Amino acid sequence: MAKFHEDITQKPCRVVEVELKGLKRTKAELIERELDDLRDASTLSEIYTEIQKLVGNLNELDVFSGVDANITETQRGDVDACRLELVFEEKTPWSAKAKSFVQGSEAGIEGRFGLRNLRGRGEKISLFTEYGSHKMTESAIEFSKPRISSLPLNVHARVFNYMKSNSHYCSCEEKLKAISVGLMRSSAHAEL
Repeated sequence: MAKFHEDITQKPCRVVEVELKGLKRTKAELIERELDDLRDASTLSEIYTEIQKLVGNLNELDVFSGVDANITETQRGDVDACRLELVFEEKTPWSAKAKSFVQGSEAGIEGRFGLRNLRGRGEKISLFTEYGSHKMTESAIEFSKPRISSLPLNVHARVFNYMKSNSHYCSCEEKLKAISVGLMRSSAHAEL
């Protein structure tokens, strides 16, 4: 049985057709950028491995609540070719969270509101604010965009403001206003 399995998975096969279903806001080119390695696969085993990577990369975008991949034969019936059907379930374009906390003598509340994939390219923008009982406030606006120019790089920008009064301990006050911009390698891609 193991020999049969090895023979089947090592047979020459390639993906010649890809069908995308369930995309509402997401642009097809966001998905197409992730398909290059899959199209280079030449056996069923390689195709399976590349599908696993593909689904991981797509889930990392934080746009989909579900991605299903189905391999079927082509309509032409080619024995060394297959068809891939990807079925997507998109997340809502917004998210909101609120919570309260107690840390030592400090109590506070925080809230976050985010928008994702509004232009269909996987981008996210979020607003964050936190207010503490001892005159502590923090707020931020964050933006992120995945896969810059088909590279496995994500850009992340953040503008934030932090203020904390230490008047119950001393006369000092902490204030910080900053902008940060960074490029991060996508964790689903092993190499650049």
